Formats: sequence, C-alpha cells, structure tokens
Amino acid sequence: MRKIKPYTGLILILLLTACQKQPEAYFSFNPKSPIPGTEVEFKNLSQSAEAFYWDFGDGYVSYEENPVHMYEAGGTYEVILTAYSKDKKKSHQYIQAIVVDYSTDLEVTILLKSNSEPVEACEVDIYASESDWTSATNAIRTGKTDAEGKIMYRRLDTIPVYINAYKVLSSSYLCNWYTKYKLDPISPDQLNKEIIYVEQY
Repeated sequence: MRKIKPYTGLILILLLTACQKQPEAYFSFNPKSPIPGTEVEFKNLSQSAEAFYWDFGDGYVSYEENPVHMYEAGGTYEVILTAYSKDKKKSHQYIQAIVVDYSTDLEVTILLKSNSEPVEACEVDIYASESDWTSATNAIRTGKTDAEGKIMYRRLDTIPVYINAYKVLSSSYLCNWYTKYKLDPISPDQLNKEIIYVEQY
C-alpha cells in the first residue's frame, strides 16, 4: 500500500473546503402586516447553508432555522438573516424590513389569588372612567378569558383605566372588586400586559 504524503491530505481538505458553495440567505414571513403581540412566522429560504443567525431588529436574536417571533410595539424593524456554510467559513446576509402596524393592545390575565391558577371563562370588562366602572356602564370592551385565563383586546381607540373581572359560580362568585381594579398606565401603540387577581366571595 502506497503511503499518502502529509501534504496530500491537506490538499484534499483545501479542495473540499473550496468546493463548498457560497450560501445564499433569503427568507419570507407571515403575516405581512403584523400588529404588536401577534406571532410572526419566518420561513427560511436560504440555499447551500447549514447554520443561521437571525437579528429581528428589536434586540432579540435566534439560531433556529425557521423561528417564530413576536413584536411588542409598532414600528419598522430591519430583520437580518445570516446564513453560514457547513464549516462556517462562508456566509451571506439578507436584510428585509418588516413593518409592525401601530396598535394599542391589552392582554389581561386573570388568576385566582389563593393559588395563582388561571381562571377560565371569567367575564372581563374595561372602562375609561371610575364612574363607568362603578355603575358598570359604557364598557369599552367586554369578553371572557380562555383556558389560560387570558383575554386580548386589540386596536383600542379609547385608553382603558379601570377593569372589572368576575365569574359566577354555583354558590359563590369570583371578582376583583375588593382588590385591584385600576390598570397600570396603558402605553399607546404597543402591547400592554396586565395580571389581575380575583378572590372568591
């Protein structure tokens, strides 16, 4: 058997490296006009690449091939995808702007005060003034929480200040009447999150 000279192996490595194609980064995303608090699915369409680095333009990054990201405020964000070859010696960037529509949104989570368990099917009403809240009239929005105790109000034209959460049980009821009923200040044009605790009476 003929011995392979050391430099022959080096040449083979160099040839294999040289044969690796230049990556071409590219991606699409959906929905095309997202609003704060909605998930944006990024579809990686890169060619000749095996490693990826995403910069979503809002301080968050990802190494996943097809990440899902959520923007919490409206604005224009520059998304940068860097695609790398197998040995990461070659790379290519693709940059695309994503416009997140300005929207004042409020996500409310209702939890039971005694054990922090989510309360499903809890009635949640939001009001612009204390007098409306006291009289339970002129609610800006109403709705019920899901299995995670959450309800989302999107595209609020009127900024809510007070909230009423209640659920009628067979022999009692849950509410936040005697605990917290005033919301934290709502920031316009972004996703606001609020946790409300209810007690049993």
